[in-house]
Amino acid sequence: MELGRALLLDPVGAGASKLRTETAATLMEKLHFTAIRGNISEIKALCLGSTTTKGVDADAADAVTEANLADMIEFAKSCCPIMRECYRHYWCH
Repeated sequence: MELGRALLLDPVGAGASKLRTETAATLMEKLHFTAIRGNISEIKALCLGSTTTKGVDADAADAVTEANLADMIEFAKSCCPIMRECYRHYWCH
């Protein structure tokens, strides 16, 4: 934000390979992103350190349904500290 520009992380394939997951995690540790976008499997991989994803698409096991909607909302609210810090840094002034 020093240059007045948004910095977006799209961790494509995080959770699909060790390299992609570790690269995204390293970037999150070193940079302050304005936003982090990804499918549910990628976000789970970054927050939980593990996932069932096998490629760049969200795993079917991570689908949001009426049955698990409340759990998914709670997961999103309590996501990893790095993502919460990203949110606080830019939106909670």
